[in-house]
Amino acid sequence: MEALSPEEQALLVEALDLRRKKEDLETSLGRVLRRKDGSFDLYVSIMGKVREEARRKKVTKDEAARSLTAEG
Repeated sequence: MEALSPEEQALLVEALDLRRKKEDLETSLGRVLRRKDGSFDLYVSIMGKVREEARRKKVTKDEAARSLTAEG
């Protein structure tokens, strides 16, 4: 599996940190990317890696995102 780039990792950390109550990871990441003028392709790339990690480890997307951001 391809690792997150430093930019992708920073955006994912920010999405996790700024998440609102009862907001899912996808919504939070989308909001962060819109604020930073990120592209939809970047969103798809990050979420693809998170989903792949979640499938591989059989965990939730939130747990996979935390795992990916802790590795780097």
